[in-house]
Amino acid sequence: MEERMKSLEIELAYLTKAIEELKKVRVVEIHTHFTNHHEGYPEDYQNEEYPDD
Repeated sequence: MEERMKSLEIELAYLTKAIEELKKVRVVEIHTHFTNHHEGYPEDYQNEEYPDD
């Protein structure tokens, strides 16, 4: 049981780190979208991966 807990703690730490990395990527994509929008890209420009942007 204790070994399983330790394994879960390691997995949680890994997933937490992965989520933080994904948040950084998303922030960069939002910044890029904003920058592109204000540097003459067409009004209908959208990030294909995030069509709601």
